[in-house]
Amino acid sequence: MPVQRRPLSSARLFYALLLGMITAPLQDPSAWSGVLFRIFVVGILLEALLSVAASSRQMMLGLALGLCCVVINVYVTFTGDIRPLPIALLTLTFFTFQVAAIHIQKVMVSNKVNAETIYSALVAYLVVALGFTSAYLLIALLSPTAFVGQLHSHRLFPSASPGDMIYFSIVTMSTAGYGDIMPVEPVSRMVASMEMLFGTLYPTVILARLVGLHSSSLATQEPDI
Repeated sequence: MPVQRRPLSSARLFYALLLGMITAPLQDPSAWSGVLFRIFVVGILLEALLSVAASSRQMMLGLALGLCCVVINVYVTFTGDIRPLPIALLTLTFFTFQVAAIHIQKVMVSNKVNAETIYSALVAYLVVALGFTSAYLLIALLSPTAFVGQLHSHRLFPSASPGDMIYFSIVTMSTAGYGDIMPVEPVSRMVASMEMLFGTLYPTVILARLVGLHSSSLATQEPDI
């Protein structure tokens, strides 16, 4: 059943996500400011889902995953009990990849190139980076020896923060490979390899798709007389 929704700007979503990723290292994960920041990110992801969801099933699944993340974060902050934290990170990982997949599908099935299409592709790229960030945080939480490297002059793993993992995710996706954080266990290496493949293939495929659409639209235009 189609979802009745108001049109939302992918440009606004892109800049909101970019602002969130820039300010993430400034947040204290254990304080209420960190919780409010994570709720803000979940809200942006829900808005990104709302802008492209094609069915009520997609919306209900996204709302359930987002609500689960928020509830667990509030519970952990109130009680100090971190046992449910892996569930929150796993839920957030699924949620972000769901949002990214729907945006990528929107770009791939689009029959025209405009600003909305381009910004939707950029939104998908940033959301995937957030998805891998939550996956890395989950892996580091379950296996503290999964990553090695000096994060700061006074701190080594396994005390990685969300800001550290966002940095690692962006560096990995862009294949910059600075080497200050390295995955050393099979699972962490596999996930990092998947992100590097995505970061290499996604721009190529999306660029080819957008150029093809633009060329097709030019070819179908009537010549000026």
